[in-house]
Amino acid sequence: MSQIINFLSKNKLQIIWPFLFLGSFFGAFYYFAAPMLWLDIKNVVEARLIWLDEGLHLRNIERMQTNNTLELLHPAYTAFYTHLSYIISWLLSISEEEISTGAFISGSRWASYLCIQVLLLTVFWRVLKILGSWKWAFLGMCLIGMQRSSFFYSITMRPEAPMLLGIVVAIFAATEYLRQPQFFKILLIFLALALAISSKIQAILLLPWAVIIGLLGLWISQIKDFRTIFLWISGALITLIGSLLLFTPYQVFNWQRLWQGIQSERLVQTFTDVNIIDWFKYTISNELIGYSYSLLLLFTLIHFLKKLYLNRKNLREWLGTPVPAFFVSNLILVVFGLGYVYLAVDVLISRYLSHVVPAIMFLTFIG
Repeated sequence: MSQIINFLSKNKLQIIWPFLFLGSFFGAFYYFAAPMLWLDIKNVVEARLIWLDEGLHLRNIERMQTNNTLELLHPAYTAFYTHLSYIISWLLSISEEEISTGAFISGSRWASYLCIQVLLLTVFWRVLKILGSWKWAFLGMCLIGMQRSSFFYSITMRPEAPMLLGIVVAIFAATEYLRQPQFFKILLIFLALALAISSKIQAILLLPWAVIIGLLGLWISQIKDFRTIFLWISGALITLIGSLLLFTPYQVFNWQRLWQGIQSERLVQTFTDVNIIDWFKYTISNELIGYSYSLLLLFTLIHFLKKLYLNRKNLREWLGTPVPAFFVSNLILVVFGLGYVYLAVDVLISRYLSHVVPAIMFLTFIG
């Protein structure tokens, strides 16, 4: 009897431990985020004193209520985060006739916070599936959650939080697609990318990554049937366009205004003399990744190249296994995500690299 009790106790502990660790982590995350989530800001002027972009977002969301418009003040912005903030603000003020400025601020901050929390839970769930260990999954979640941009974007009124969520979902969908290419998985990749792009137009830089992942999956599974390939490509395009229409309709229907805004933004970004070496130094510095993580990333890349060489004769089978598929998905994203910024952007600002931070941290974690 005592042996049965001990056995059940051990099994219960194995089940309880993950929830205890997760509860402790999210409790600590909320403890440090709470002062900003409940910060008493009364108007646009006060919001702009903290971060200029917060004041702009607050003006946008208040315009939606007063003018009944989906048009944003900044022509280069997409609108999913604004829509999400409005919905949460409305839920917080459901008993009131009009949404107050304070409710808009709280709703916007909670929109960011909840997106990051869902992102972290997604990381834990998918890494658990890939590695089969809740301890490694918890470590990976902590690595992403304690990265400076994850915490910063969870407490500010900025569109990066849902953009990062979309990118992380796309990365895990790409991993599963490389392991076993299926129509549903390629649709999920483009649905997640649509979420990221409709949150912040910067994520459009990852479309070439999605195309390469799609082609790589076809090569791994040796799919050569033209009808199948045509169906998958058509489904991916329809999913991307349909999701953008759902998430940010005004910007899609008024794409000329969006395009002009993007061009104006590019002109603003090209007034200094910054080269690739400057961008590389900035990326590995403590301003973005950190020197210690960058060193670990270097060891990871060396180890991967060694594994790639050893498995060169059975490359398809090797890339179809969980960890190599996860690594390759992130590596290709980093290459394409950094490529345009390094070559075309001449302003050293960390947010221009925010779309590649999750992939860089995943590569470091794999190491």
